[in-house]
Amino acid sequence: MISIEHNKMNYNHFTIDYIKSIKRNLKIEIDDSGNAIFFPDSITNNDLINLKDDLKSIWDSSASAINILKDKHESIIQSGLFGLVNDLDKAIKIGFLTGDRVVLIDCLFERILLRREPNKIDRTKLGVVTNVLVQALPLAESGRIVIIPSPFNWNHNSKKIIEEVSNITPMTPDLMSLLNMLSITKLCKLCNASEGNGIS
Repeated sequence: MISIEHNKMNYNHFTIDYIKSIKRNLKIEIDDSGNAIFFPDSITNNDLINLKDDLKSIWDSSASAINILKDKHESIIQSGLFGLVNDLDKAIKIGFLTGDRVVLIDCLFERILLRREPNKIDRTKLGVVTNVLVQALPLAESGRIVIIPSPFNWNHNSKKIIEEVSNITPMTPDLMSLLNMLSITKLCKLCNASEGNGIS
């Protein structure tokens, strides 16, 4: 495990550290055009274990990311992305058409790294999403992108809403993701939500 140098000087330090951990542990490089380059075959099980450990070490500071949204720090219109990814890069761009900050819900740490053995994680699918996040590091550094933990794990209203809706209609992954995001709309001052965040 590589120790993380926390970006306490930047109010969005959790998201910045999150993305830098991905870049370092997954050996993602940025070419001269600003495109992220990821080599799935070069990622070992130990790389994924180290990434999990790095993210675990910063997770206590994830509440600071939630507070950024609650305070609308340096933002007027905050847009949230939800659901499984088809084209995360495109979804983020659409988010910026409707707001000046895009909110992403973590799925890499809590949904993938904590629940699956490293050898069962699809490296290619992992690279599709993490490349976009690494390319978005400058946006994180300027506070335009904020990553938060899944509301299902910290917002009691999320579980309550999902339970209530499941009593009247079949629950699908997309519907659950939508409800998860909608449950924090008022709390985190989100003005709108767009589909397109996450990996399965």
